Amino acid sequence: MALLGLAMLGLVLVGPSQLFFPVAAFNLLGPAVWFLMTLLYFFILLFVILNSRPRLIVFGLSPDALANRVKESLDGMDVESTWMGLTFAAPAIRVDGTIEPAGNGELSQIVATRSSQDVIGWMKLERALAIKLKLIQIAPRSTGTVWIAFGLAALAALGLQIYSNPTAVADGMRDLLRL
Repeated sequence: MALLGLAMLGLVLVGPSQLFFPVAAFNLLGPAVWFLMTLLYFFILLFVILNSRPRLIVFGLSPDALANRVKESLDGMDVESTWMGLTFAAPAIRVDGTIEPAGNGELSQIVATRSSQDVIGWMKLERALAIKLKLIQIAPRSTGTVWIAFGLAALAALGLQIYSNPTAVADGMRDLLRL
């Protein structure tokens, strides 16, 4: 969630922060308002992250394959676990979770089933699971190449626009930042 929030920072600065821009604060503090607005965004993001239930996201495995790896990890930690389908409880490390599909069939997540859980237990589970998952070879998917090519094409178009008309881009940035 932290990476998603960081990736969305640019969209937030261009969108809602322009809509709800504090003009009076800008007149008083000048460009320092942008720093304060970014700081407020990070505090809101931190609040959301700290109030969300723990979760581990695993790319490249179906929920059933991930369940097998979690069972192996808990057994390797000498932790007794109780399983009901894809939901498990490991009272020794105070971790209860369920394995869910996320997105397509090759993306799974382990989500906490209750809000009061031991963060240290989740970290231990994550470390043990990482050791088990390092041994798995997953074939790269071709869709990643398409998205990388699309991103590079968009970046090239942006660079060409900046190169062909730098004064308009600079004026646009000044207008955006109200400098």
